[in-house]
Amino acid sequence: MDVLVKEAMACLPLFRDELFSDVVCKKKYGNISQVWHFPGHILITTHDGRKLFTFDCIPVALQQAFDQKFLDIPNLSSPLVECFMLSYGILALVDKQGHMRLWKFSENCVWQSWGDLDLCQSNSAEVVSVGYVKSTRQVVWCERRQSPVPSPAPRSASSSISPQYCVCKRQLPGKFETFKVASLGPSSILLHNVPDCNIHAISPYALIISLSYDKNKVSLYMIFNFAQDVMTLYVEDKFVTADFGDGIDFQEIALSCLSSLAKVLLFSRILFISELQ
Repeated sequence: MDVLVKEAMACLPLFRDELFSDVVCKKKYGNISQVWHFPGHILITTHDGRKLFTFDCIPVALQQAFDQKFLDIPNLSSPLVECFMLSYGILALVDKQGHMRLWKFSENCVWQSWGDLDLCQSNSAEVVSVGYVKSTRQVVWCERRQSPVPSPAPRSASSSISPQYCVCKRQLPGKFETFKVASLGPSSILLHNVPDCNIHAISPYALIISLSYDKNKVSLYMIFNFAQDVMTLYVEDKFVTADFGDGIDFQEIALSCLSSLAKVLLFSRILFISELQ
């Protein structure tokens, strides 16, 4: 990943600009994995997401007398998957094992630990992607689970077990901006039997979930409207809606679009043959 250091430093009065140059330009701490930019803050991970550096915009008067522990984590036990702002000055860090760390940037330009939480209910689960619905304080993530082994099963069966995916959600407490967060609301499944997918917030009320298909397969995406508890699944120019209050079985909803899927697959095959000719 390439980042224009001079432009970033010219636009933002970043504190620790020399370290910023070492991380981004000289790559002294390994190749850059991801970069997040929030108002007043830049977060960078290196070493496959296991090292975190945070660069903040701090008034010059405070920079000269600044002596504190920065929000840098040099050795993350699990790679960082996503960072997002829950509200102004409150940051959430979510790693692959589902651990979510909350940090608050105070008026004195000091990062304070605001909570250590676990999204997943199983220690063997892995977080693939995660998003945040600001209007309802919902943390939504795609979780990778290992399929249960049928009993009795041969010893070699564990090596061929295919993973299962589901999309889950949990809610933050109402006063998380004022008080440190000790726990989350109960976990519930939003989407069952879904392939590996990516989650992105597109508004304070809605998420878009895109399936991680390769180029030879049909692309599907869903928009979840949390203001109305309605999901819309799109297949090309066709769509189907469903209430997601009690969770949705993706396989069932996809079957209702089978005719549209077949048309898309047929068109793709005809187009591929015509390109070969």
